[in-house]
Amino acid sequence: MNNSRMVSNGGYGIGSQLPHPSQSRHGQLFVFTGDLGIELELMIFDGFRNEWIPHSSSNSVNGGVFFVDAFPQGEGNVGAKVYSDRTNTTLESVITDTDLINVKLLAVTGNTRFAPEITFESELIEFTQVGSQPLFEATIPVNIEGKSELKVFHEDGAYHTLKVVKEDKPMVQEAYFTGEYINNQTELKENDTHSLFIKSDVKLQSIQIQDFGAAKSKTVSADSNENALEITIANRGDSPQLLPVRFRVQSETGSWSDWVSTSDFGNKEKVNVLSLNNLHPTITFYNIIYPSYQEALKNNESAVINSSISNSDLVSYSSPNSQLDIINSQDYEQLKAVTRMSGDYNVTATNFRIVAHRVANGSTTTLNRVVNIAHVPPIITLQPQHDRFQSSDTGSNYWIRVNSTQQLIEPPVLSIPHGTWINEFTSSNKTQWQRTIQISDTDTKGKHSIISMSARSLSNQVVNLFEGTDTYEIGGFKNRQIYFPPFQHTMPLGTSVTDVSKLVVIDLAGYVFNYKDHLSHQTHTFTIVDENGNIDPNGAYIRLTDNGVISANSGGDYFIYVEETI
Repeated sequence: MNNSRMVSNGGYGIGSQLPHPSQSRHGQLFVFTGDLGIELELMIFDGFRNEWIPHSSSNSVNGGVFFVDAFPQGEGNVGAKVYSDRTNTTLESVITDTDLINVKLLAVTGNTRFAPEITFESELIEFTQVGSQPLFEATIPVNIEGKSELKVFHEDGAYHTLKVVKEDKPMVQEAYFTGEYINNQTELKENDTHSLFIKSDVKLQSIQIQDFGAAKSKTVSADSNENALEITIANRGDSPQLLPVRFRVQSETGSWSDWVSTSDFGNKEKVNVLSLNNLHPTITFYNIIYPSYQEALKNNESAVINSSISNSDLVSYSSPNSQLDIINSQDYEQLKAVTRMSGDYNVTATNFRIVAHRVANGSTTTLNRVVNIAHVPPIITLQPQHDRFQSSDTGSNYWIRVNSTQQLIEPPVLSIPHGTWINEFTSSNKTQWQRTIQISDTDTKGKHSIISMSARSLSNQVVNLFEGTDTYEIGGFKNRQIYFPPFQHTMPLGTSVTDVSKLVVIDLAGYVFNYKDHLSHQTHTFTIVDENGNIDPNGAYIRLTDNGVISANSGGDYFIYVEETI
């Protein structure tokens, strides 16, 4: 049996199940791990007997050694790898564009010793065992200059041959730009495109554009030795420059050429170099000048937009929603007048636009702004914090809000008949204004109307009436503790009662007292009276009508908690 054909043409595999004879070839090796994956035995396929037999019982040499991979030591390519088995393990041949490569070897235990001695290039190779298996691997650097094959030898007779084919790197023969600049420009800006033609000495599979010179990085597929592609222009600054494109090409076998620049073939614009300039127009916005005491337009009022433009050849002004009339819309003016044409209220949607254009590189800069419109007056509503404001002896604070359907140019002005304003109206959005009102026991209870109101819109329209209610209510009082002197029934509340149904009375023992409208004795009851002791549901005095509680209060330490809730 010829050992070279056995190893090179047969290959090897590993597993717990032997390949079927119909899928095996004479001389093929297989590392059999057994059913439990522990017991290992090297098997060889006997094509004459059409069966797998132990390698040690065959008439062949013992052991096995194989090339399983190859790759460059540094730059370069090792490709077109051909394997002799279906698992792509036994490497038979490669094509490389570099002499300095690494080869990976795999050795199988033979008869002589468990860790076999392997010779490569007349030197013994140091191997590392693969786990606990009788397999050993090593990666060896080799210089293939002048060689067409590599051989590795097992001490028990097996050997393997790897064919190596040295090829030159692909060469770029021509590279030049084609066509005119996009949109008849005289310069190119970022993200413009331009066509590039590349011719090489071999058929290519890809072209890599470097982020350098005129182009952004890009990799494109290729299928010929003549390829036309589109490059994307990079941003290289706001001044004119003549710049090339740098690239490299990859052959079908995977070899890359050296980096090539289009300027290697000359320095002619639009052929070898491109003119780049990323300069864009600059629009500087300063302010909008409205009529006096206004921040918006109404009727046919006018405003002036103050802005400046540089690095521009063409300028246009427009109103995207047709709310504004713009005089001389194609002429640059730092102070551009606009007049309201339509729109009831707008403080958010763009209605004024400047577009500045630079012809040389086709660059455009756009500025969007809102010229405020408040043609119709705002709707104003009043929002108290609660349905009723409870009072207290030291004063309790609540808020009152004035809500507007439009932004107001200044805080609203409200005059109230009862309660005390604290601080001023404030707002985070100019539509919802809030101010603190303080309610004391001395403030008159009941519903009260706002005396006067003034709300001024952005266009200086004044509203004096609320939509809906213009009232707030003072009613009830905060929880308070009232002590009763010895054997006394009646004590002042400090303020008048508005609604007896909302009174809550609890004594020091936790008993809840109920209201009644007469003075007769009843356990855990009370009534409301005036200063003369007469029953008055709106009185300012509380009378306990539980005689047992009164007679027991000999020390004057009895007290109750009382509140009129909201």
